[in-house]
Amino acid sequence: MVPSKLRTVPTTMLGGDEQSFVPTDLSGSKYISPKYSLEKYRAEPSLLGVKDVTPEEFADDLEMFIKSSHEKFQNMPQIWH
Repeated sequence: MVPSKLRTVPTTMLGGDEQSFVPTDLSGSKYISPKYSLEKYRAEPSLLGVKDVTPEEFADDLEMFIKSSHEKFQNMPQIWH
């Protein structure tokens, strides 16, 4: 995928497990592989054009998650909610 189409998730939008609040398979955004340690390599993806998910994109992804997988959304752990 073209790097400019990929997103990273800012730490302010990560849960305690350092994963995105929205499951990547239910998101409209295409996230960079979690195999990259963004703490160690955050600058490199941005040099290629990878950007952080914006608050608007996050809200859109959350809406898509709720609408497309309502049951999974309801069954997320209490700490997630």
